[in-house]
Amino acid sequence: MNSSISMARRSGPPSTRTSREPSSSPPPLSARKNFLQTAITDKNHEDEAAANLLARIGAIPGTTITFDALHTRGETHDVVVVENKADYFCVLKKNTKTVLNRVESLANRRVDDTAETFDIGHGRAEKRRVEMLFTTPAEVGYAHGHACGRITRTREQIREGEVRETKEETEYFIASHKDARQRGARFFLDVAREHWAIENKLHHVKDRSMDEDRIRMGGAYARIKAGIQSMAAVTFSDIKGSTNCIQRRIASKPKILMGLMACKSLPKWVLEFL
Repeated sequence: MNSSISMARRSGPPSTRTSREPSSSPPPLSARKNFLQTAITDKNHEDEAAANLLARIGAIPGTTITFDALHTRGETHDVVVVENKADYFCVLKKNTKTVLNRVESLANRRVDDTAETFDIGHGRAEKRRVEMLFTTPAEVGYAHGHACGRITRTREQIREGEVRETKEETEYFIASHKDARQRGARFFLDVAREHWAIENKLHHVKDRSMDEDRIRMGGAYARIKAGIQSMAAVTFSDIKGSTNCIQRRIASKPKILMGLMACKSLPKWVLEFL
């Protein structure tokens, strides 16, 4: 079993305006990768492993590190802010009920800024809306909590020009950015979207297409296998076609994999082999 961390460094000035125009993809980040992983004895120690990984990195100012709810721990976020000189963005769920309830209560009483995005394609339309609050750690009751908010996603399934199904999801988050007001609500909406892009393009692919959760092995072989799977998932995420199709193509032509291992340019490898 492995614990891994993803992070993103935003390039360019932060957005401070509400957006209501359709967008096909989130604004680019200069880096988005799963870059460190370590073996853990069982899932109960995953949060400790993540904190230890972060402590090894050192200072990385200007970086936003995103976490799912499992890693909503004051000790971990102290490492991010104090040792890494970075900021955290963390999804809140019922495992952090006290903080979640406080953020939800604040969001129901006031909203300091909002932003929206709208996407349509592949038979569905999706609207995302963030309601932001600029807070203090004392107000939100959490270390370094300078921003929090509520994100609502409304997704419509469209068939033959008609809306066949509508789903709405709501989640809450907390972040440490002291300059949250200057960055604006759209920045945090984009960070949330980037976080779920990592989940979908890396962790979901490893769990589903690569069936990682059902693999039971240990030792050096497990770490090597996990590293190869992460590299494959990140590499294939930017290539057209499903992961299963790409896997079948590589399995039928071993020279494709050898070309990947030897290449110095991923776009050139894609053009030549895929």
